[in-house]
Amino acid sequence: GVTTCHPHNNNKGPQEMTHDYSPTAETYGDFQTAYQALNMALFDGRLPDVMFTLARTRHANGYIIPEGFNQITGASDAQSVAEIGLNPETFAERTAEQVLSTIAHEMVHFDQHLNGKPSPYGYHNKEFARLMLDIGLQTSDTGKPGGRPVGPHMTHYVIEGGRFQREAQDLIAQGWALRYASPVMTDDAKQRKTARKASKTKYHCFHCGANAWARPGARIACGEHGDALPTMHAHD
Repeated sequence: GVTTCHPHNNNKGPQEMTHDYSPTAETYGDFQTAYQALNMALFDGRLPDVMFTLARTRHANGYIIPEGFNQITGASDAQSVAEIGLNPETFAERTAEQVLSTIAHEMVHFDQHLNGKPSPYGYHNKEFARLMLDIGLQTSDTGKPGGRPVGPHMTHYVIEGGRFQREAQDLIAQGWALRYASPVMTDDAKQRKTARKASKTKYHCFHCGANAWARPGARIACGEHGDALPTMHAHD
């Protein structure tokens, strides 16, 4: 069954430290439970453990940094740990299955980083699309059937009855759920945020990694390569 981490504090300390659980322990324990279950069911347990973080990231439900942390104590040599970031601003409007699918999406990136041939600068290539399909997720730049399966900005949709969905539904049936989410923005706040986003768009060169910011639709070229810079968004 699903086991969530609820560490007990056996040391005497301030009153607020004597609870037998905390929102932090619950939240990150749930993510660790999901990661372990998905790792065993979809990746044969081959992926190393990761560090989960919560980050309010623009344009993305999640991201991965393969060497996001370095272990600085308790190891004779430097140990790097991958970071999977999840955006809590999306939790209130997404289902548990959808959030689990974002975790699986980032796990595929990690698997490709360790065992495959990822393209530079976050481009989702054909190998990535195939690895996603293998676990029961279909890449799509629109998140719907018919979208482009490869490209810089990429999301996915869940394949009905596929490997991922079966494992996710099993986790949810055993009690896995999202316990906390960022407050939902009001319509006025959403409009203000959309207006701010529209005033500044990121452009990215896939050859050298250079970035530039300008108004939407601006014609910008890389001074090093002369190519027009496409808009760049994070994946989710």
